[in-house]
Amino acid sequence: VLRGIDLAIVSGVAAARAIISAQKGAEVGPNYVSQLEKLNLTPTLKLFAGWPDITSIPRMADAYPQLANDALKFMFTVDGNVPDKMPKAMMGIIKRHVSIGQLIADGWKGVTSI
Repeated sequence: VLRGIDLAIVSGVAAARAIISAQKGAEVGPNYVSQLEKLNLTPTLKLFAGWPDITSIPRMADAYPQLANDALKFMFTVDGNVPDKMPKAMMGIIKRHVSIGQLIADGWKGVTSI
């Protein structure tokens, strides 16, 4: 969402510059494309073109936020008890939320998408 907001703002700036610099209506489109290139928006959009593949993973909105929450809770809770070692605790937290196979598959999809 945040990347969408800043990219939309840059797109608006490019559109405004294209309109201002156009002498004729037919020049707006080519000027807009030129402005997108000058502002590095086109390469940025290409860089994030695979992002919908990542956000389409159902666990991205459910399991992984809870996993991150539990991991941070473990790391920053001070209650007077001796905690488990970090690797053991993290594996337990991961396994409560996703299987190792799901984690590997989602990680691979993420790496190959962007």
